[in-house]
Amino acid sequence: MKKLWMLIIILSIGIIIILYNIYNTKKRDIHSENTFFKLYANELFGEFEKDETVAGQKYNNKIIEIHGKIGEITKSQDNDIMFILKEKNDVFGINCMIVDKDIKSNHYLVGDSITIKGIVQGYLNDVIVNNCIIIK
Repeated sequence: MKKLWMLIIILSIGIIIILYNIYNTKKRDIHSENTFFKLYANELFGEFEKDETVAGQKYNNKIIEIHGKIGEITKSQDNDIMFILKEKNDVFGINCMIVDKDIKSNHYLVGDSITIKGIVQGYLNDVIVNNCIIIK
């Protein structure tokens, strides 16, 4: 019985340490971190469409700059602006969640060319890029 209590205490301390580290992990500063890749939206999407595994190993959790045309402008449940970069007839594209709360979606129109910097998170029909800022 004493060993069981020791095990429970050790596991509890381990869980507390893990949760503490997760809670106190700093968000990455997109403005100051270096860009690993600069490419066009159709190039990035094409690589994920061709081989998701290889593209994921190359781009996931990396900061990239993507240049493309805005195909859709939407808002998330948290009222964050999302741009989907894609060509005119494409169904899917690059889903970019903008973190700058001062950006107003009405400053941008579907069809505008834009360059966005963000962290690639993966591929779910769209390539998911989070923590995005607008470069130009």
